[in-house]
Amino acid sequence: MKHISNLTEAMKILNQNRKDQETLIKEKLDAMRNADLLGTALENEDLKKMVGDLDEHEKVQFDKEMSTITLSYSGILDGLADYLEDPDQRKEIIEELMRRMS
Repeated sequence: MKHISNLTEAMKILNQNRKDQETLIKEKLDAMRNADLLGTALENEDLKKMVGDLDEHEKVQFDKEMSTITLSYSGILDGLADYLEDPDQRKEIIEELMRRMS
């Protein structure tokens, strides 16, 4: 009987850890979906200096191009987050990474 009790307790711990991992994964996927790529890029000191040296026309063009680029990368991150949301697909990625590393 003691073994069954220990097994039951171990299963409870595993299930809680699984729930904790899923919560953490969801938080990370939400962060991927909500990343402010443009804001993060504009925090870079070198980029600030470069943009500061542009004339008004160049700044307008720069803003358009940066918006297009960050929108594209946001779409990629959204798609990746959607893919990683499914545990079976995460398992496929891990298996493929392990295969490539061995």
